[in-house]
Amino acid sequence: MATGTIYNNVVITDRINNALNTMLETRTLMTIDDSLQGSDGMVQKIKKYTYTGLAEEVAKGETADAGSVGYVDNDYTVKRVQAKFVYNDDDALQDSGFVQTGIDGMPKSVVNYGNDKFFGELAKFGYGVDGATFSYDLIVDAIADMDIEDENGLFILGGNDFKKAIRKDPDFKSANQGEILFTGQIGNVAGKPVLISKLVPTGVVYVFTREATKMFLKKDTFVEQGHNIETKDNTITADQYVIIALVDDTKARKVILGSAVASATAFNVVQNAELPTEVEVVLNDGSKVVVPAVYKATYSTATLGLVADTKVTVGGKDVAVAITVVAK
Repeated sequence: MATGTIYNNVVITDRINNALNTMLETRTLMTIDDSLQGSDGMVQKIKKYTYTGLAEEVAKGETADAGSVGYVDNDYTVKRVQAKFVYNDDDALQDSGFVQTGIDGMPKSVVNYGNDKFFGELAKFGYGVDGATFSYDLIVDAIADMDIEDENGLFILGGNDFKKAIRKDPDFKSANQGEILFTGQIGNVAGKPVLISKLVPTGVVYVFTREATKMFLKKDTFVEQGHNIETKDNTITADQYVIIALVDDTKARKVILGSAVASATAFNVVQNAELPTEVEVVLNDGSKVVVPAVYKATYSTATLGLVADTKVTVGGKDVAVAITVVAK
């Protein structure tokens, strides 16, 4: 007790890392990138990739318009994330479990931070598939809409409302009879693990691969200790330098119900042009997503100005949308 160090730093680090590995935490759901380690600077420019383009019917000898992959540069600042535990030598002498309980609690706070940041990036998924109710078929449609060849590492992440609905789906029940599942998984859809978190907004399900989001580790977890020889107070800190970012919209879809939609984003259309085939909607959590446009009625773009009483149907819900016809 002379130094005030109850545990060796290596022992504490191992305990924290072991706890992180055994918790259902979001590191398993994204790509870990250590390319920032050893490089100078704390600001990283991260590209978020998106695909733009639609399939079209074409006549003999004609060709469709080419789709394109674009990206947006976003500046992210590396954050130092710290969990801290303070105790006195008297605490450790009176109760041998006191310090251990504090150390075991530190990784939980690290996990909670990572989860909050991760779910904040999931909310940025830009492309969606909508339906009136959660079902096995709706999730399959979302997977198909992603059009990815390699579905390894694809996850389906929903909230408690999704868990309640999907467990009643006959296709889901028949597909998961007798299966042995890993921790936190309630079943499979099209062979892909279904996970549940209370951090997912009501009326929303995320379908994505690990490549959609990345954790950039500037410096992984390291432990330091301090001891006041007069007061006998001890401080243990566990720090990491990290960025969590959405990097590839093409590897993700947001499945939404009408109940999750707050409004639709107004848009302009050129006079006599066709209405767009996709619309952007704003969800209850403030995030935005682009979904196929299903117009409530047939609207003319022949007259300049605001079109009267325009609505789109999203997830079985009619949502008002302001459409303004403008000159070429």
